[in-house]
Amino acid sequence: MRSFGLFGSVLVGGVGVALGLAACDGAIGDTDVPGPPDVEPRAIPANPEIVPSTTTCVDRNAGESLLSVSPEGHAWFVTPGSPTKVRVLDAFDGAIAETDEDVEIDDVVDGQAWSAADAALISKDGLWRLESFARIDMSTPDGFTTPASLCGDPSKNGVLVSGGQVFERRSDGWWSWDPKAPGGAAPSRVVRVDGECRTADDVMWLSSADGTLYRVEPSTFTAPIQFAGLSDLAVTAGYLAVVDAEQFWVGTSDGKWQPWTFSADVPKALSASNGVTWMRSGDQLLRFDGSEWTAVAPEMDEPIDTIAAHADGAWLVGDSKICHASLGPALRVEGVRPYLRSTELEYDFRVEASDGSVEISADLDGEPIELTADAESGWLVGHVRLETIGWHTLHVSGDDPNSARDIPLKRAPETERGWATDIAPIYAANCSASTCHHPGSTSPPDLSTFDAWKKHSDVIRARVVEARTMPPVGKVEPDFGDDDISIIDEWIEGGMLP
Repeated sequence: MRSFGLFGSVLVGGVGVALGLAACDGAIGDTDVPGPPDVEPRAIPANPEIVPSTTTCVDRNAGESLLSVSPEGHAWFVTPGSPTKVRVLDAFDGAIAETDEDVEIDDVVDGQAWSAADAALISKDGLWRLESFARIDMSTPDGFTTPASLCGDPSKNGVLVSGGQVFERRSDGWWSWDPKAPGGAAPSRVVRVDGECRTADDVMWLSSADGTLYRVEPSTFTAPIQFAGLSDLAVTAGYLAVVDAEQFWVGTSDGKWQPWTFSADVPKALSASNGVTWMRSGDQLLRFDGSEWTAVAPEMDEPIDTIAAHADGAWLVGDSKICHASLGPALRVEGVRPYLRSTELEYDFRVEASDGSVEISADLDGEPIELTADAESGWLVGHVRLETIGWHTLHVSGDDPNSARDIPLKRAPETERGWATDIAPIYAANCSASTCHHPGSTSPPDLSTFDAWKKHSDVIRARVVEARTMPPVGKVEPDFGDDDISIIDEWIEGGMLP
C-alpha cells in the first residue's frame, strides 16, 4: 500500500500542504473551517404542487435494515446473524418482487448494491464482493478498521473511509492518506453519487461527525465548509444537498450556497438520484430538482424513517412497512451505470421500460444511438463508443416525461500522467520563451508551475486539446505535436496529478 500521492497537494482553508509519498502531517486539524455563509434563505412552498405517484408496499421483517439501493432500484435489506440474511426488493414491474438469500458474511456494517445479486460489502472482519450472491474475499488496506464507509467498486477504483483515513483502490493497489484531523473532524463517511464516488466534474465529498465537509479532487483536498448541526447530505447531478438542524442547503460546484426554510419539520434524512432530492417534512414527502419543489402523496399509513432514492423513484421505510413510490413508467438500463469510470472504449447496453413500451430513444452526447429489439429477451439493445477520454452522457428516454435517464460515463486515460514528469517538459520545450508563458508573465499568463496549469486547465483544454489554436496562428516553431496534445489531454482527464 502506498501513502497518498493521489491528491498531490492539500488545500485547506487556503493553506497548501505538499504531499509526497509520506502521509500529510496534519494541517487540516489545525485549520479553522468556515460555517455556512450568511445568505438570505428562501421559503419552501407550504403547499407545493402534488405530482401523481404509485405506491406499492410490503411488510418489513423484524430486525432488518436498509443496506443500499442499486442504481437500477434494487433495495437490499439485511438482517444480522450468522449467516446474514439478505432480502432484495424490486418494484420495476409495479408489484414488489422479492429475493431472499443467506450470505456467509457476519456483521455487515456497510455496502453498495449494484444489481439484484451483486454488491460490495464491509463486515467487521473485512471487505467483500458478491457476484450472483457468491462471496469474494477482497484484501483490505493496512490500517483499515470498522466502522467504515465505501463507494464505487473496491476491486477497481472504489474508496474506503476508515478510522479517519481515506483509501482509494488503484491499479497498483491501495493508496492511503491520513488528514490527521482530530476527533469528530476526521472524515467518517463518503457520500455516494448513485453508488459511485465522483461526480461528473471529478469531485468526491466526505463528511465528518462534527459536520465538516471535505471536497476531494484528484489533486486537491479541501475542507470548504462546516455545518455544526449536520443531519444528512446527498450528492446528485449538479448540486450537493445538505440538511442541518434548521434549514436545507443547496451547494453548487462554484462554491455558492442557498438555504431553504421549511414550514413544517426539518427533515432528518435525504436521498438523491438523477438530479432529484427526496425528503420528508412533517406529513409531506418533498422532491427538489435543483430549482423547483413538488410533493408526492404516498399511500403509506405510518411515518417515513428512511428514504432511498434511485433514478425512477424512491424506497420509503417505516416501522412496519417498506413502500416504493414511483411517478411513472420506469426505465431499466443494464451494461453501464451512472458515473462509471473506466478505461473501456466501448459498451453494449440494453434498456427496458416497465410498461413494455418500445418507444424508447437513446443518444450519446446528443448523437442518436440505434436501438434494436432482442427477440428473445424483449430488451432494446444499443452500443456506445467513447471516442475521446473524459466524461460523456448517455441519455435514455421514453414516452412519459418522467421516464428519462442521464447516465454519465467517463473514459479514463490508460496512462497516468503527472505534471512534473509529463507536462513540465512540454512546457519547457514549447511555452517558456520570453514572449510566451514564461515565469512572471501576466499576459499571456505564467504557466511555469503545476498550480498555474491547474488554474488554467479549462482554457488549456479548449485551446490546445479541442480547438488546437495554441500556439497562436503565426507562431511556427516550436509547436505541439499530436503526442504532446494527447499527453496534455490525458493529464487533464486523469486528474491533473502533480
